[in-house]
Amino acid sequence: MHLISSPCRWLALSLFVLAAALPAGAGQDGDGGGSFSHEESRSRLVCPKTWVMGEPKVVNRMTAVQLRLPPEGVEASCTWSPLIEKMEDAVTREFEQLQLTYGKDRVTRQSELTVKNKPVYVFAISDGPSRDVPDRAGKEAGIVYLAEAGPDETNRWKIRIRATVPKKTEDAGLRRVRELLEAGLEW
Repeated sequence: MHLISSPCRWLALSLFVLAAALPAGAGQDGDGGGSFSHEESRSRLVCPKTWVMGEPKVVNRMTAVQLRLPPEGVEASCTWSPLIEKMEDAVTREFEQLQLTYGKDRVTRQSELTVKNKPVYVFAISDGPSRDVPDRAGKEAGIVYLAEAGPDETNRWKIRIRATVPKKTEDAGLRRVRELLEAGLEW
């Protein structure tokens, strides 16, 4: 006779495996903020205390961290994935995928930024990613930032920061996300 049912054992095993796969360097400060170090890309994300950082999740070789700025309604994610093509090709692919997902008339490629002497590619989404949720349709805008990191030419990573902000406070929300990118991403 088993003390724990089969589905419970499966869940426990899955959680154990996921916890073991989490990269070292993740941390949430008690009052918000926090930091996450992605060792393979030699990059780090440091969030101010006003941001809430979720626990990192790893699927295959992609790592994702969810971020929220509750008082302002900003929701974001930062992902690290292996760069298996040239960065220019990844930027083109991202733009095409965003247009397929949200519509060509809703996605624009913005001017490239330079952050810490490195290029950052920017896409604006005029009707945010949660447009399929009825009570949020037409009330949000989105932004996507792409950057490249890694220790050498054979070990490159794509860093993607994607955020949604309420349209009623769009300028302030987008400014906060850009501040997170400029001050919080170290690579």
